Amino acid sequence: MPLFKTAKDEKIESSFPALEPPDLNSSIPPYLLEGSTPAMVYLLQEQSKQSRFNEWAIPALMEISQQTRKTNGRLLVVEKWKDKVTSIWGLAIGAIVVVYTTIHGLAELWYYLKN
Repeated sequence: MPLFKTAKDEKIESSFPALEPPDLNSSIPPYLLEGSTPAMVYLLQEQSKQSRFNEWAIPALMEISQQTRKTNGRLLVVEKWKDKVTSIWGLAIGAIVVVYTTIHGLAELWYYLKN
């Protein structure tokens, strides 16, 4: 049992799906490569794999960018809310509420003990 939990130990809960890379085999049929040198076959297959990867990666990166912008927008809203709550006015209102509830509670206690 590990002493510390790591990200690998916990399942990540997210509303965004995890990216699963596709099978990146060459899409060139073998009969088209017949008669080519081994170096040319290798280059063509690797170019095919790279093209398939690009077809998958570019939309995935666009989706990640949109998700990042959405998450950043939410974070900015939370930071603005935090700034309002922790500002001097937020703390002053919080202090007033604490004083009011304390006085009100003491008044209720005094009234209960009096009667």
